[in-house]
Amino acid sequence: MIYKNKMVKKIRCEKCNFELSAQNINKHKNKCDGSGPRKRNIGGDRLAWIRGKKMEDVFGLNKSQEIKEKIKRSLTEEKKFKLHTEESKSKISRSMLENTNWKNSINKTGKGLKGYYKGDYFMSSWELAFMVFCEIHNINIKRNWESFPYLDENGIRRNYIPDFFDAENKKFYEVKGYEPKFDFKIRDFLFELEVYDINRMKTVLSEIEELHGKEFYNKLKDSVSRGGN
Repeated sequence: MIYKNKMVKKIRCEKCNFELSAQNINKHKNKCDGSGPRKRNIGGDRLAWIRGKKMEDVFGLNKSQEIKEKIKRSLTEEKKFKLHTEESKSKISRSMLENTNWKNSINKTGKGLKGYYKGDYFMSSWELAFMVFCEIHNINIKRNWESFPYLDENGIRRNYIPDFFDAENKKFYEVKGYEPKFDFKIRDFLFELEVYDINRMKTVLSEIEELHGKEFYNKLKDSVSRGGN
């Protein structure tokens, strides 16, 4: 149904029965899941309209392919995103440890227990448990500081920094306290990435707590603090 209201042409969406301006109706129809415009979703969950959907469902086949190509091109530009050499990593570590502002700020971010394990930085007790777990199972990981661009659900370019990197197997690892089903940066990451979510971490934590007790953080972290720890 089309009619005029205050000189603005309105069109009713067949899926959700809401009326929108002719200018916005096509964009709305591509994303509509029958629950209406995002701002009217029950419970105030502004991402409810996107949960459980693939990029193709949200942006359409052509647009999603275009977004993926942009991400792929940006990640394969050697000049911008090549991995650091051991020498450059060493220089970055020295400069960061000498930077007072960095020392004070990095330990104030988030609520996790931060520190060092055998000289490598961790940002939560779960990350510490994962580092020890990998050591036990001969997985040679190091803290990752490389950032990778991605486009979020609104098409905005952001940067993603996976937690750890296994240089020998060219594989990244991410430790999460939830199941990242709807996380664009993880779902569309173009390199090999293994995610340890809350379910997989139960096994890791159980093994570490059995070996070192529930207070493993105080037992395992480096006794000499770095970066303000």
